[in-house]
Amino acid sequence: MIYIIRNTVNEIVLTLTEKVTIANPFFVFSFQPLATLDEYQSLIYFTTPDISNYCNRFNLFELTEDDSGSTTGGDDIPLYLKPGQYEYKAYQSVDGDLDPLTFGILLEEGKMVVGDMTAPDQDTGVIDIYR
Repeated sequence: MIYIIRNTVNEIVLTLTEKVTIANPFFVFSFQPLATLDEYQSLIYFTTPDISNYCNRFNLFELTEDDSGSTTGGDDIPLYLKPGQYEYKAYQSVDGDLDPLTFGILLEEGKMVVGDMTAPDQDTGVIDIYR
């Protein structure tokens, strides 16, 4: 699981290199909001360099979450991610193009949480009917 803290630079550690089938891949991520009750949110595509010094052991990525960031994605730019739960997918690609038709194979998928879900009265986009 990836945990993103809002309005900060976040480090994401994954093990993607062990599944790569091409030389010198770019890693492209998609984030799909899962608990959006008020409106449809499309997939967010994002790519950023692997900054790990030990890529054969783990991959390290930085994602800056910022209230003034992009809501649609981009290439190594700050993102605005609505608090809540997401499904993430990591793909290999021969270039950093964010067109899903050019992505290579899916390397990993899982869940991602954005925000401090334990903070009282935080707007997570999920309505608590028992409150």
